[in-house]
Amino acid sequence: MDTFIMFPVPPSRVQEVIELLAKPAALSPAGDRMPWPPETLKRCYSESSERFQKFLDTLADNAETPVSGGDLAKATGLTYRSGVAGMLGAAGKRIDGRYHLPCPWEKHWRASESRNYYTMNQEDAAVIRSLRTP
Repeated sequence: MDTFIMFPVPPSRVQEVIELLAKPAALSPAGDRMPWPPETLKRCYSESSERFQKFLDTLADNAETPVSGGDLAKATGLTYRSGVAGMLGAAGKRIDGRYHLPCPWEKHWRASESRNYYTMNQEDAAVIRSLRTP
């Protein structure tokens, strides 16, 4: 759930703020995030469950293209609300505690669809794609 902050707006500009907030949030490309060191990403991938590897594989196959949480649920064979959310919660804790890096994907909330979208940058995607076993 989103948290809210109070932000003073001059009365003459309230309509501008309303119009801005009415627009769908722009999804920034995952390229905004610094890529992981390749050896660390390889280690993370090899230490991950098969389902989490499928999550990373799906993002890598769609580098810099937003992928919905529902599509990631299908790719991993999990339900979205509990399965994917639980997997990502555990992965986030592991990534923070073990690798001390931000997750190698970005999550964006698209309010107009009430849906999360995930993206991965090209550099990390190339490393993930190179790790697949034929």
